[in-house]
Amino acid sequence: MFKLRIKVLFAVLIASAIGAWGQAKAPLVLLESIPLPALRDGDFDHFAVDLVGHRLFLTAEKNAAVEVFDLQTNKLIHTLTDIDEPHSMLYRTDLKKLFVIDGGAAEIKIYQGDTYKRLGAIKVEDDADSMAYDPSTKYLYVVNGGKGAKMAYCLISILDTTTDKKLAPLLLKSQDRGCSSILPAKTRLESLTGKSGR
Repeated sequence: MFKLRIKVLFAVLIASAIGAWGQAKAPLVLLESIPLPALRDGDFDHFAVDLVGHRLFLTAEKNAAVEVFDLQTNKLIHTLTDIDEPHSMLYRTDLKKLFVIDGGAAEIKIYQGDTYKRLGAIKVEDDADSMAYDPSTKYLYVVNGGKGAKMAYCLISILDTTTDKKLAPLLLKSQDRGCSSILPAKTRLESLTGKSGR
């Protein structure tokens, strides 16, 4: 009985210490605001980072642009403007390539990371939006089609980002586009498609 009390007391002390430590730290602290006067309202909810090159890529969806920021100076250093409706992005540091999902053009646009030169585009169905990336296969999974594309189904287009080749798509029997994620086991892809389920 005495050992049980000691164990309970020890567990309570550890839990209290962890709780106090967690309360002592502020969750996030605003360091700086970067004005973006040239941008209109819209969604700014997709980012990609180049840790080696110290850059942050931001999609300005309603502004038809991808903004590139230097993370050391917090300054805007470049704008990609040949994009209709940028959504999600992926930056492959090893290849120095940026992949941008352009929902307006129904394409995956590919840019050289150091010069921002457009290298090409891979056609997908209309209403391309969210994506997931599997670092083990280097495959990019892009959700497209569905209700917004006036299709009775959605697709998950698969791009091999090493060869820039489109592979056979996966068909989802739903009009509701959802979001995709690669599960940690890397053995399956999940797509949440709203009311219609998975």
